[in-house]
Amino acid sequence: MARLPQPGGDDGDWGNILNDFLSVAHNPDGTLLDAVTRTTTQSISGAKTFNVSPTVPTPTLSGDATNKAYVDSTAGVGASGPTGATGATGPTGISGGQGSTGATGSVGSTGVQGSTGATGAGVTGATGPTGGNGATGSTGPTGTTGGQGSTGATGAGVTGATGPMGVTGGTGATGALGTTGATGPAGNDGATGATGAGTTGATGPAGTAGTNGATGATGPTGTTGGQGSTGATGSGTTGATGPTGG
Repeated sequence: MARLPQPGGDDGDWGNILNDFLSVAHNPDGTLLDAVTRTTTQSISGAKTFNVSPTVPTPTLSGDATNKAYVDSTAGVGASGPTGATGATGPTGISGGQGSTGATGSVGSTGVQGSTGATGAGVTGATGPTGGNGATGSTGPTGTTGGQGSTGATGAGVTGATGPMGVTGGTGATGALGTTGATGPAGNDGATGATGAGTTGATGPAGTAGTNGATGATGPTGTTGGQGSTGATGSGTTGATGPTGG
């Protein structure tokens, strides 16, 4: 009896066992055998003998199979007379409640994946000759000039060492002397110091000359007057230097 291979077992016989299982319902080219299926429309030829009478629905077309209940209900009935006129339509009945949804059928088992076919053994064809270089295409139009890039960051290099001092240039010619400025006004005289306060000595008695009285203390010197401001420097040019004597 055909069966599926056992995972983890049937080493060395996996392919043969699987092929035996598939051959029950498949031709060698993978098509289904000449068998009756449950869900496809088929035309069946040849006489078929049923050991158990099949169950069929009530017939609706002249070529439909019939069941016993339909035959019993119509046996002995004469030929149908002509159809009478259609009666008036009766009032619409109340809508019946919606029937319950039938149970979902179980999902069929997934078929076993077929074995991978052998890889073809054809050799790779020889490489064709390399084609010649194509002609160079014409030069495309020049693109528009790109915008000026942003100014780069200022370099951080150190300041170079100071170069050597240049040679001192020759002394320039002496410029002409300016004219002497006018003399500024004299400062104010200082105030006269106060007269000393010494008293004259008394006249000695006649006879020996009396000693001279002490000289009175000199009064303090008055404060020196402030110096007058210097006059503006004259802007006249100095006369030319005369020739040196022989």
